Amino acid sequence: MNRVCEYIVIDGVAYTEKPRSWLGGWAKQLAVARHFDKYRLVSPTRWNNLVSEYGADKVQTITI
Repeated sequence: MNRVCEYIVIDGVAYTEKPRSWLGGWAKQLAVARHFDKYRLVSPTRWNNLVSEYGADKVQTITI
């Protein structure tokens, strides 16, 4: 099953919103780690702050 993951790269680190469940977070962490050397799963509040601060045009997507 493929899912689309939104992310923002800031100073070489990919930021993406963490899922609500621990199992979803674990699965997303494994999938994102295959695509990026440096990444951070951030809270929904932090994700919204990043999108507001850097702009929605900086948001990119990958299929994981």
